Amino acid sequence: MNDELDVDEEAYDMLFSPLTPWPCLSLDFVLSTPDGGHPSVGDAKKKGRDKGSCSSVTYPLQITCVAGSQAAKGSQNEIYLLRKKEHVVCKAIKHPYGGLNRIKTCKKINSLIATWCDDSKVYIYELSEEIRHLDERPYNEEVVKKPLHVFGGHTSEGFSLDWNPVHAAKLLSGDNDGNLFLWLPDNNVKWTYERLNVEVGSDQSEDNNGGKGKGRKKHSIEDVQWSKGGNGFGHVFAMCSSDKSVRIIDTRDLKKNQEKTDGRNYAHIHIADAHAADVNVISWNENVDFLIASGGDDSVVKIWDTRNVSNAVGALKFHKRPISAVSWNQSDTYVILAASLDNSISIWDLSVETESLEFGLTKHPDQLLFEHLNQKFITDAKFHPLHPGCVRTRAMALKAVSRTSLMVGCE
Repeated sequence: MNDELDVDEEAYDMLFSPLTPWPCLSLDFVLSTPDGGHPSVGDAKKKGRDKGSCSSVTYPLQITCVAGSQAAKGSQNEIYLLRKKEHVVCKAIKHPYGGLNRIKTCKKINSLIATWCDDSKVYIYELSEEIRHLDERPYNEEVVKKPLHVFGGHTSEGFSLDWNPVHAAKLLSGDNDGNLFLWLPDNNVKWTYERLNVEVGSDQSEDNNGGKGKGRKKHSIEDVQWSKGGNGFGHVFAMCSSDKSVRIIDTRDLKKNQEKTDGRNYAHIHIADAHAADVNVISWNENVDFLIASGGDDSVVKIWDTRNVSNAVGALKFHKRPISAVSWNQSDTYVILAASLDNSISIWDLSVETESLEFGLTKHPDQLLFEHLNQKFITDAKFHPLHPGCVRTRAMALKAVSRTSLMVGCE
């Protein structure tokens, strides 16, 4: 059945679909204020919204995003700055080095933009002027700007990238060969690098006839994310891999290289078979520092309590294809979204009690708050950190922004 669904705009408080000259694989929010300042991500928490705030957004709403293109030729790629206010503004910055696998804005300095390029390098841009004057410059003006910094230490391209929420300009980057680097800033213009000794599993490779090859296939680091609070805030991160594993690592204690299952000591928690297939994405709960969500190629989203990882404390089995994104809500502790390659995004309230640790098995589960459809090949989705009812998505067809009902994305 290939029937295309019609969008019911009455289900959304805000829904728009900005277009870019080239398709984009990744985008992120830029938390700039109208005067060019940088609000704190913690502002949403300080406002003390009650449960149900997933749908509370004040209008008029200004949203700024940055996106990275996947152009027909490597030299044609661009970084896009997008702003939605009364209308949509889009500015392009040349990125002639290749397609952008991932793009992330620095949590402490929102004008610092990191791009994971398919030329196996990570680029850092400083875009304070471009963000400040986004509304002033003509739409068709393409900005030419050299990167602030380039790192070529990876042995392959990658997709995992995350800025530290506490230490300005501190960064993690992981590649498809299982290499993971910690970037340590020097005045936010230079970086030194430490290759972290985190071994990702490998499988014996197959030859062209399906037999066992001589080499070993390396597993990729699919996603990394720094913790959102607790006693490891700024030092502890989670990572997931195509070897089906989830790991939680404390950078203060890497030399000990010991495995722990006590969430109060994050030296090295290793969940060897977290999923039945590749683990694609992870998300650390915004308010409960020992809760982590993971999503895999097995179409399942699992919830983990790091104080005891012997078994998942919840398993969402609603989607039919691999999970491509998971995101906890900033203000509603137990509200989470999941995006899937089955062309849907679902939003859940895990505080609704169930008799089983598995949920989402029925057509209309009690925990399901909202389902967004009619997007193709969804690769990214996330709650806005300052507007908790707003979600942005990245897909090949209809892209959207809205609040509790969704979304934002670009094509």
